[in-house]
Amino acid sequence: MNFMNNIIYLSAFQQMIWIVLILLFSVVIYSWTKSKIANNTFSVILTIVLVYLLFIQYPHFVWFAVIGIVIYYVNFPDLQKLVKKFKL
Repeated sequence: MNFMNNIIYLSAFQQMIWIVLILLFSVVIYSWTKSKIANNTFSVILTIVLVYLLFIQYPHFVWFAVIGIVIYYVNFPDLQKLVKKFKL
């Protein structure tokens, strides 16, 4: 835990949120990679790499990923209609 606090300075509450997000993202990413890749070992390695990149290399991007996952799982029907109507 001290390692993460040295990389990005967090309060105790923020550390708890960060740990919950790491666990949540790890499960979501692993389930996604497991559905795409049949090899368990490669799925775990890919999950570790993606979680490392997301939380250590690009920690500010975490909130974009949280918003994306919330939108994906809540599945707003009005937002889907708006996206389908929007064309470039």
